[in-house]
Amino acid sequence: MTSLSSSPSDSPVSSTENHRVSQHIKEIKRYRHEAADAQTSKAVRMVKGSRTDLRAGEQGDNAAVPVPLVDRQSGDHKNILGDKIDRREDTDQ
Repeated sequence: MTSLSSSPSDSPVSSTENHRVSQHIKEIKRYRHEAADAQTSKAVRMVKGSRTDLRAGEQGDNAAVPVPLVDRQSGDHKNILGDKIDRREDTDQ
């Protein structure tokens, strides 16, 4: 009569390979976490930069107002230049 239980040496994956796979999975998780942190950090820097670069306009500032594609002919300009004459205090426009 033969035993049906397999011995550790009959296993298709050795313990060292198992350890390498688990280490590789840990590395992947660490890289993904670092990438997510870097992406969040970059987004915070972009928002800070846009807040300082794109401030609310003051009275007398010049602005280029885009004209929608459906409202222009082939020879028309893409933007109209204008002056800011008034600012409502209840909005940042």
